[in-house]
Amino acid sequence: MSEIRNFKISATHLGYESHGIFTAYLTLQSAGFGISVGGYALDEFIDKKRIITKKGAELIPRILDVVGVETWEQLAGQYIRVEDNGIGESISKIGNLIEDNWLDFDRFLKE
Repeated sequence: MSEIRNFKISATHLGYESHGIFTAYLTLQSAGFGISVGGYALDEFIDKKRIITKKGAELIPRILDVVGVETWEQLAGQYIRVEDNGIGESISKIGNLIEDNWLDFDRFLKE
């Protein structure tokens, strides 16, 4: 059973991981524990190099829109809602703290 919880974005990552995949993470804090949301490959291997995909490029402004900021740098310190599916389950859905504006990472990237 899922539950809606409020979290503070404590840190972000937008760039390449150590193994060369371009990705984005939001690190979230609430009530003494933290989680990360994201980690999806926003690029693909084409002609011997990694190139950002159309959906990967669209995800970045979609995250900004849901949180309600204009730049990636403004994300840290903002509060959001998260659909928590329970211990051990991944988080893929974030929402604006006040407005009914949600982003389901899994669904968005598969559309």
